Amino acid sequence: TTWGKTLFTTFRGLTSTYSDFLASLFMFGNLINPLSGFISDRTGRRRPFMMFGALSMLAGFLILAYSSKELFLPVAIYLGLAGAFVPPLVFALPEEILGAGKGPLGFGVLGMFTNIGFALGPTLVGITLDVSSSFTYSFFTLALFVAIALVSLLQLRTR
Repeated sequence: TTWGKTLFTTFRGLTSTYSDFLASLFMFGNLINPLSGFISDRTGRRRPFMMFGALSMLAGFLILAYSSKELFLPVAIYLGLAGAFVPPLVFALPEEILGAGKGPLGFGVLGMFTNIGFALGPTLVGITLDVSSSFTYSFFTLALFVAIALVSLLQLRTR
């Protein structure tokens, strides 16, 4: 999350410690990942929860792009919680889509694309930051990633 810290310290003048804290809150939702997976399993639905999480993240990144310093903390918490509705459900999809026999292959492909995202996401945000020197455009880039995920999600054949 070094780009997150850079955004908060360089462009919003926050302290290094508070910037680290805000950037870490994006992972806050991991604490409720089991709950979102449990709710999805109990209702038998995946897509509505993933759509909710992705749309909430899209809104959060756009709000953060224009937020004042006072809103950074609640929006960072909101983003962390919204993000909790996506990973456990995505990782349940390979077996559901491909069937039990091909679940490991699907999981491998999913893992590969997850790692590609981990490599490209921060790089593209960093490039956006280097080219534009813009806090706002950096969060637009993150919102664009979520919009691409939403389009992909709409193409899935799942419940």
